[in-house]
Amino acid sequence: RNSFTPFMLYSLWLFGGREALIVLNFPVEVGWRCVDLAFLFSNYNPPIRSAILSLKQMTIFPWWLVEPVFPSNLELSDSNGAHLEAVMTEAQSELMALVFSLRGLFKVSLFIVFVYLGSSFGVFAFARRCWTSRFKAISEMEKLITARDKAIEHAENNPFYAKLHSDPKEFLEADDGQDADVASSPREGGYLVSAKALRNDDFSPILSYGRDTLSSIKQAFTGNLEKRMSGRSRSETGSSSTHQDRCTKLRSLISELYGKPDTFEKILRQSLIKIKRVENNEAANRGKSTIFCQASEQLARFPISRLKNGIDVRFENEHATGDGVASTLFNIIGEELAESAFHGEVQSLFRILPDSTLMLKSNEKVSKFEYYSLGRMIGVAILLDLIIPLPLSSAMLKIVVDEEIRSEDVLALDPEYYHNRILTLLKPGGVEIMKSFLDLDDIPFVWMDNNGQRGDELCENGCNRFLCEENKLEYIQLLSEHYLCGEVRKEMQTFLGGLYEVVPKRVFHESQVDFIDLALLLGGVSAIHVNDWNHNSHSNASTEAELMTVEYFWEAVTEMEEEQRTRLLQFCTGCSRLPPGGFANLKPKFSILLDSDTSHLPTARTCFNTLVLPVSPSKLDLKKKLDHICRYSTTFGEN
Repeated sequence: RNSFTPFMLYSLWLFGGREALIVLNFPVEVGWRCVDLAFLFSNYNPPIRSAILSLKQMTIFPWWLVEPVFPSNLELSDSNGAHLEAVMTEAQSELMALVFSLRGLFKVSLFIVFVYLGSSFGVFAFARRCWTSRFKAISEMEKLITARDKAIEHAENNPFYAKLHSDPKEFLEADDGQDADVASSPREGGYLVSAKALRNDDFSPILSYGRDTLSSIKQAFTGNLEKRMSGRSRSETGSSSTHQDRCTKLRSLISELYGKPDTFEKILRQSLIKIKRVENNEAANRGKSTIFCQASEQLARFPISRLKNGIDVRFENEHATGDGVASTLFNIIGEELAESAFHGEVQSLFRILPDSTLMLKSNEKVSKFEYYSLGRMIGVAILLDLIIPLPLSSAMLKIVVDEEIRSEDVLALDPEYYHNRILTLLKPGGVEIMKSFLDLDDIPFVWMDNNGQRGDELCENGCNRFLCEENKLEYIQLLSEHYLCGEVRKEMQTFLGGLYEVVPKRVFHESQVDFIDLALLLGGVSAIHVNDWNHNSHSNASTEAELMTVEYFWEAVTEMEEEQRTRLLQFCTGCSRLPPGGFANLKPKFSILLDSDTSHLPTARTCFNTLVLPVSPSKLDLKKKLDHICRYSTTFGEN
C-alpha cells in the first residue's frame, strides 16, 4: 500500500506518461499565457495601470504581490510603449497558435477525452478524496478525543447498574438450556433454583485445575459454552432464528450504520498498526509495552469511518501482511489479557472467576482510558469479524447485550457467597437465620459484608427499608446486582462507552443477539470438523503425486487429536479458533499449495490462510512433518 502511488506514477511514465502529462498540462499552459497577456495589456493600458498603481500606494494593499508585473518605475515612453505593444502582439500570436493550430486542436481533443474518462472512472473524485482526507484527519482526531473524554466523564457521573428482572422470581430461574436438569430442579424454600446451584461438587473440578496453564481456563470455558449452546438449541426459546441468522442481522445493521468500504478506502484508508512483540518473560515488568497497550493507543487515533475499512497490522522485523496478521494480533491480545488475569499481574483489567471466566475488576493502577480502549477494541473485533479469545463471564456478556442478570451469574462469581447469602435466605425462615448470622435485629436494604459493615444503599431510601419474608426476593436480586457490579460501576460504564461507540446498544437489541451469541462472536468456534474443513478448502494439486499428498493430509488430520488440529489451524491461519459458521466463513478460504521438494517441511502463509505442503511419498512421512510443525512451530511460516 505504501508503494502504490510511486508504482502508479512510474507505470504511467513508462506507458506514454510524458505525452499524457503534456496533454494534461495543456490547460495550465493556456491559462498561464492568458494571464501573461492580461498583465501585458494592463501595463499597456494607461487607465488600468494608473488604477493599479494607486492601489499599491494603500498601506493595506499587498503591494509586493504585483510589483513583479507592475513595476512602479516603468516609464511608458514612446519607445517603451512600442516595445510593450510588440511583446503583447507576440504573446497574442503564440496563444492563438497554441490553441488553434493542428497540434493545439489535437491536445484539446485529447484533454476532453481524458476529462470524460476521468469522470467516468471516478479519477477526479478519487483525487478529491485523497486531498480532503488529509484535512479531515485533524477534525476526526479532535472528535475522537472529545468522544473519549465525554465517555469517561459520563462514567464518573453516571455509574453503571445492571439490568434486573421486573419480577424477582425470574432472577432465580436458570437460563434456557443452561442446565440439562433444570426441569427436575429441586425447590429451595418453595422457589425454583437451578440444580447446579445446589451441588457444591460442581465447582470442585474447576477449582482443582491447579492453575498451572492457561489452556485449562480455555478448555473449561469452551466446554461450558458449547454445552450451554447445545442445550439451548434443544430447548424452546420462543424464537425461530438461529445463531447464524442473528449474527448475520448484526453484521447487516453495522453495515447500514457505517456503510461498506469502497475500493479507495480499502486501498488507501486502512489503519496502519505497528506492533513490537513482547517476550513472555517480560510479562511482569512490561507495563505500557504490552501488545494490548500498543494496539489500543494506535487504534485510538482512528475513527470508526477508517476502522471499518480494515486494519493493516505490521509486526516489527516481520514482513507478514494481510487479514491473517490482524487475526493474529487480536488472538495475541486476548491471550495476553487472559494471562494477566491468570497470573494476577498488577495492571490486569480482569480477575478470573471460579468457573474459569473473566470479570472486569477495579484497578487503581490502570487508567480509565484502558477500560475505554478495551471496550473499543472488542467493538472493533465485532466490526471487522475478528476473533478475540477472551472467556468473558456470563454477567459481562449479558451486560454488553443488555440482558437481565440471573442467579447463575452470581454463582459463577462466587459459589460460597451464593450458598451462604442467597440459598440461606431462600430457606424457610431464612431472614431470621441471616439476622442471627449478621447479629442484627433488622437488615436494611444496604450492602453489608460478612462482618456487618455497611456500604451503599441497594435502592432508593434503602436505609429505611428492612428485609422480611415478603420482600426477600427483591432484596436478593438487588444484593446480587451490587455484588456483581458494586466495585466496578465506573469501570464498567467506561468499558461500555468504548464498546457502544463502535457497536451501539440498539444494534444488539435489533439483531436480538443474546449473550451466548456474543460469546461465540468474540471467541469463535473451537470444534474443528475435518469434513467441514475439507469441504471448504481448495488446492492446486494436478499430478497424481500431488493429489495423493492432499489425500494423505486429510487422512492425517482426521487421525489427529483435537489439540493437534487446533495447533495446525493456528499454524495455517494465525488463529486457533474459527469464526461463527465454521470454515465456510473463514476469509480468505483455506487453500493447500503443493511444493515439489520432498525434503521441505510444511510452511504457512497466514495472510492468505494457505498451507504449503511438500509432496510426500507416504502418509507416514507427511504425518511426521505435520507432527513436527504442530510441536515446535510458533511463527508465521513463510508469509
